[in-house]
Amino acid sequence: LTLGWSYIIYAHTMMFSGEGAYPQWLDVVWNPLTSCAVVLMLATDIDFPDKVALASPELYKPGPARKYFNPVVFGHWMLLATVQGTIAWCVPVYGLTTHHERVDRPLQEGGPFWQASFTAFTILFFVVHLKLILVAERPLQPVGIVAFVIELLLYLPVAMGLGSNLA
Repeated sequence: LTLGWSYIIYAHTMMFSGEGAYPQWLDVVWNPLTSCAVVLMLATDIDFPDKVALASPELYKPGPARKYFNPVVFGHWMLLATVQGTIAWCVPVYGLTTHHERVDRPLQEGGPFWQASFTAFTILFFVVHLKLILVAERPLQPVGIVAFVIELLLYLPVAMGLGSNLA
C-alpha cells in the first residue's frame, strides 16, 4: 500500500494517462527486494520455545481474542501506510521538480522527474525495511537477519544500475 500511493497520486497528476511513476525495471525489483526478508522472518519467527508453548497455552489467548489483529489495528496500519506513502512520494517529487518538469512531455531521460521518482522509490524501500525491523518480534532469527541484510545490499547494484545503459 505504501508504494501504491505514489501510483495513485501520479495517476491523478497525469490525468490517468497510463504512464508509470517509476521506471519499469524498478517496478520489477520491488517485490523481490521487499518480500523475501518478510517471508523468512515470518517463517522462522519463534515467540516461545516449544516446551514453554505446550506447557502454557494461555500465552496464546490474545490471538483468538483478536487483541493484536482487529479492525482498529488494521485501520491503523493502513493509515500509517497511507501517510508514509504519500509523504515519501510528495516530498521528493514536488520538492525536487517544477510543475513543468513533471508534466511536460516527453520527459527528459534521467532528468529531474526521474531523479525525484528514484529518490521517492529509495525512500519507500528504506521505510518498508525500517518498519519491518521495528515491528519484528524479538529475538530475530539469524535467517531473517541475513535476508534483511541481503535485500539492503542487493539494492546497491539496483541503484547503481540506474545510471547504466541497461536502465
